[in-house]
Amino acid sequence: MVTSPVFMLVALGVVLVGTIAVMVGEATLGSPRAVLEERRRAELRRRAPHDKRAARELLERLREDLARQAAVRRDLEREGAAATRGVALLHDMENAERATRDEITQVEMWMSILR
Repeated sequence: MVTSPVFMLVALGVVLVGTIAVMVGEATLGSPRAVLEERRRAELRRRAPHDKRAARELLERLREDLARQAAVRRDLEREGAAATRGVALLHDMENAERATRDEITQVEMWMSILR
């Protein structure tokens, strides 16, 4: 994984803007691929409370997001994000992880109901 500060800031921005947690080179915000991914996720979120397959797919994507978010946070911590801006970025990253975990909990609840 690339750990340059610029890469981490870009990756963090991608993680924090919406729920598309993709790394640079895989898709960038505003790209056709990112737009399609966000549309797909919106559709999965709409269907997940009633459709086990949609819930399973959404859960898989959210778990991937959480893993990426954790990796970016660890990279930020490793780079020594002690500066004021770094502390704010770490706080934002923790908030994004918390929101993703909350959504995972919700989807897991739907899946348990749908079984």
